[in-house]
Amino acid sequence: PTLGGTVGLFSMKGGTGVTSLAVNLAIALTLAHKAGAVLADLALVGGHSALMLGVRPTSSLPKLLSTGEPQFTTEMVQPYLVKHSSGVQLLASLPAFSEAVAPPDRLESLVQCLKSSFDFTVLDLSHLLEPQFSALLPLLDKIVLVLSPDMPSVQSTVIALQGLAQLGVDDQKISLVVNQITPRHSLPLQTIQKVIKRPITLAVPFEPEMIRAVNSGKPLLLASPQTPAASAIGKLADTLFK
Repeated sequence: PTLGGTVGLFSMKGGTGVTSLAVNLAIALTLAHKAGAVLADLALVGGHSALMLGVRPTSSLPKLLSTGEPQFTTEMVQPYLVKHSSGVQLLASLPAFSEAVAPPDRLESLVQCLKSSFDFTVLDLSHLLEPQFSALLPLLDKIVLVLSPDMPSVQSTVIALQGLAQLGVDDQKISLVVNQITPRHSLPLQTIQKVIKRPITLAVPFEPEMIRAVNSGKPLLLASPQTPAASAIGKLADTLFK
């Protein structure tokens, strides 16, 4: 049987590379398991998944959430998805300002629908501890908490871990990933682990090609699969779903 599961990626601090990791993780899962994967960009405003995949969706998450149906079905959601050449299906958010809201019950119904429709569901949650996302926590098999190797991000991660514990999240679900977004002046992993008081699951090394991949709309895993960063993301996919 095909492996499967639902993973949410988030960070309490902006600029840690959550979306680029989510995009490449979805591709890694698709390629490794030859399985169906959906990437849902749950940032209602300013999501960049479509840009990073080099696709131009004609519809978006806010439009889907505004439909009047009480429960989402595969048939309802399908027209809002755009298929990438890798096989990943994307539910994009809007790159522009929107006054759309995401009621917790609507998001919950949507994620349940995606879980039942695809082998792998990857959620780009950005700031997970916002109230509307708390309802999604029980639906996640894995949570990837992304941080950059700097003190503000480490401090935010400590707060996030405390928040997840208070919300009753099983500690075994959580993976910590350090994303090396700059080439130098980074905190050593040992220092980070000492402050956070738990092991780092994986570190993604700095990769200049990642920036080029983001700007060109060609994900790193496809454009430069031999790079150490691409290998690390592949390893993350294997670690999450063995």
